[in-house]
Amino acid sequence: MSTVHEHIVSMGTFTTVEHFTEGNRADDLASSANYCYALFGALGFASALFLYFSFEKSYRKARKKWTWMDSILCTYSICEFYVILISISSLAHRPRYMMTTHLGCAILSFSFNVACIIGALHQTLMLFFLAFRQDSSIPARLQKVLDSPALCAVGMSMVSLILSIILAVLRGPHGHLDNIAECQLDASPSASYRVAKFIISFVLPNIITVTLLVIGKWSNKNFLQSLKKKAIFPTVILVTFFTRLYYHVFLVKTVSTPVLPYQKAMMSVAEYVLFGGSSVNLVLVLWLHEPCRKTLQHTVDDLRDCVIGREARSQVMNPSIVISDTQDSNELEGETTPVVNLMP
Repeated sequence: MSTVHEHIVSMGTFTTVEHFTEGNRADDLASSANYCYALFGALGFASALFLYFSFEKSYRKARKKWTWMDSILCTYSICEFYVILISISSLAHRPRYMMTTHLGCAILSFSFNVACIIGALHQTLMLFFLAFRQDSSIPARLQKVLDSPALCAVGMSMVSLILSIILAVLRGPHGHLDNIAECQLDASPSASYRVAKFIISFVLPNIITVTLLVIGKWSNKNFLQSLKKKAIFPTVILVTFFTRLYYHVFLVKTVSTPVLPYQKAMMSVAEYVLFGGSSVNLVLVLWLHEPCRKTLQHTVDDLRDCVIGREARSQVMNPSIVISDTQDSNELEGETTPVVNLMP
């Protein structure tokens, strides 16, 4: 009897040690991902702020030159910046999750879904304009739609809001609304929510993207060349595709497997990959969109000229005095005459 009891105690001790070791591994992984994303998040945050400055400056100074691309990229940048703001809730509490009420977590998850879906649909909107903008045989009603990029962006936002409400209904707040617990953005015991999130947020936008690529190539022979000239669109779409594919694979995978500490850490890494994709997209918009890139270059040049101008003025205001001895005709008599040179 004592032997059986000792065996049970030893097994319990082994399980406790194993669980403790796995918990430490999970915390180390989540913390490392946290530090890595902090760099990307700071870069994306700074890029977003400068993009707003650039778009506001371009619209104010050259409103007539404001194009459909500027309108869509401006709203798209707002969506990606919103995703980065939501990521602060994860960044500030890792390796653990944020503690909040079930209602607060449901609102945060709803906001996250709205931002992600709007960003994905705005990428399809970019391809829609590229596919039909140069087609002269399109119907008059479709041409009116193409002439109103701002209304198209608003329409996409409304569709995204409706889809996010559907996901919110499937997710639902768990338990009492005022109970406090860990808040994971896409945590839900319902498999239907995770599958619906995968279809709405990833599969549907990519199906639309592939369809528009086929239509654009079929209706316009120069469609691929126009894509090469506007490299920002395929680049942003590819970054979003791979980062969100990584995230949604882990999201769907957790449906059929128990959530262990290490799996939670891997889900945190997947979240940071998705957030990092938004940061990279903002940097790409800043660098590949010509008006924003020119504004950045002009700002850097102005700062450099300002620094150089201050250095030049400080040298003029504080001249250096150099005293040298020169020999004149009295040198033969052993006399030297000091000469003062003012060197600005």
